[in-house]
Amino acid sequence: MAHLFEKMRREHGRVDLKIWRAGMLIAHETDSNLIVEGAANMKAALLSGDTTGKYAIAQIGFGTNDVAAQETDSALTGAYLKPVDGITANSATGQLTVDFSLAATEANGINISEYGLLSANGLLFARRVRDLPLLKASDLSFSGTWQITF
Repeated sequence: MAHLFEKMRREHGRVDLKIWRAGMLIAHETDSNLIVEGAANMKAALLSGDTTGKYAIAQIGFGTNDVAAQETDSALTGAYLKPVDGITANSATGQLTVDFSLAATEANGINISEYGLLSANGLLFARRVRDLPLLKASDLSFSGTWQITF
């Protein structure tokens, strides 16, 4: 019974990503993600309300590894990293919402196969792998939210 309770209470994430081409919405993807084992210190910081310290989520990464996400993942491959746009914590619902974007001028030429949330000091918190890689070109931009539920 304890194992069932742990599965029910395990934190999880959901990525809502919009892909724009020359200002027009061309795709809207919503999917779950994997929160990695190595994020223990980050989880503790987030649960205590720390959204600015070294373990707080501070970056979004766009990488090239298309291997399925594993709990033991610790990094993105060939990643373009940038600061997240904002973080909203809701202690009443146990949710954290991370806003992010990728401008048309950023990460061009990268074959994006994975996304990840990272701390200010570069620790991977969560990872999602795309079904198909997407070659980032100068006419593409992204906007989205990454919601983590504890």
